[in-house]
Amino acid sequence: MRHPIILPNDHHLTRLIIDFYHKKVGHSSVSHTWNVIREKYWITRPRATIRHELNKCVTCRKANTRQGEQLMAELPSARLKVGQPPFYSTGIDFFGPYLIKRGRSEIKRYGCIFTCLTTRAVHIELAEDLSTDAFINALRRFMARRSKPFELHSDNGTNFVGAERILREEMHKLDHTKLDGFFKKQEIRWYFNTPTASNQGGSWEILIRSIRRILNKIFYKSPVVSQDVLHTALLEAEYIINSRPLCPVSFDPRDNAPLSPNHLLLQKPTPCISPGLFNNQDSYSRLQWRRVQLLADEFWRRFCKEYLPTIAIRQKWPDKTRNFTVGDIVLVVNNSVSRGKWEMGRIVNTYPDRFDIVRNVDVKTQWGVLRRPINKLCLIQEANVEEK
Repeated sequence: MRHPIILPNDHHLTRLIIDFYHKKVGHSSVSHTWNVIREKYWITRPRATIRHELNKCVTCRKANTRQGEQLMAELPSARLKVGQPPFYSTGIDFFGPYLIKRGRSEIKRYGCIFTCLTTRAVHIELAEDLSTDAFINALRRFMARRSKPFELHSDNGTNFVGAERILREEMHKLDHTKLDGFFKKQEIRWYFNTPTASNQGGSWEILIRSIRRILNKIFYKSPVVSQDVLHTALLEAEYIINSRPLCPVSFDPRDNAPLSPNHLLLQKPTPCISPGLFNNQDSYSRLQWRRVQLLADEFWRRFCKEYLPTIAIRQKWPDKTRNFTVGDIVLVVNNSVSRGKWEMGRIVNTYPDRFDIVRNVDVKTQWGVLRRPINKLCLIQEANVEEK
């Protein structure tokens, strides 16, 4: 220890010695590894050299590497469909289950949420189960009451994928010569989020949390109710969610009331009794359509002025980082098992956006090729480093 062997920091033998002692101390920290090495060797610039070698240790990277991050994306176009009718761009998801009484038995029921991605309005349907048929029936009830949406957004649940396939097959069956033009106009654009990318469905996930909070308070004393009571509670939760303010609430009495989805759905923030007595002649007034149009224009004017600036702020992920590239070795995050059982894979394809920022990739593992968002991957070894 008084006269150690001096090693250059950039020699291959030095790297082998560091790797040997690092494994000997159980992949411990830089200080612990250096404390053992200095008993026999002295490395020039030891801290920087050992840290550089430990950063390349695959075992340590698998245990300590953070999940991928990238600059927060701009708002999708579905969130900015100003001037379109409610539910023009709609997000869909299921939540539950909730127990109901049927005779002496208890069965499960689920809620299906439809949310307008622009106005943040909510429509809730009761579903018997999570099957494709139950979802199609809920979608048909939604379309009968709210009209057909132009585009739908959902996660990759099997019920949604199956519904899209069945609807597409049914459309092709009816798509003969006489009805060709009609059914092409009736098709709905369907967009699926990347598997396991829950952040891409945050528009409806946060609303599901609010609905659950309301229902938990309603069913606090009696968690098992009848189906009629559950259906009524879902509609009550729908009304409460649609009456929430979209903009910060002002305590100044001179300011206007904050916008809510009910302003567009009901032409008023909350339902109320009739303000007067009317007769059939009022339905022929020439100014009725102008009044309705004025209310709609006022809503969209305040929507663009008060609400849109509040959702354009990047609250996290403000910096642009290195893109994942083809050939990178990554660890696939799986929250259902411990970190030591996560699978390793190699990136075989990337999907950059219009700003050339990669947010989704295809990863080849021993079980096949998986599509994953970058926040569900941990970078183990860069492709260019491996080639060197």
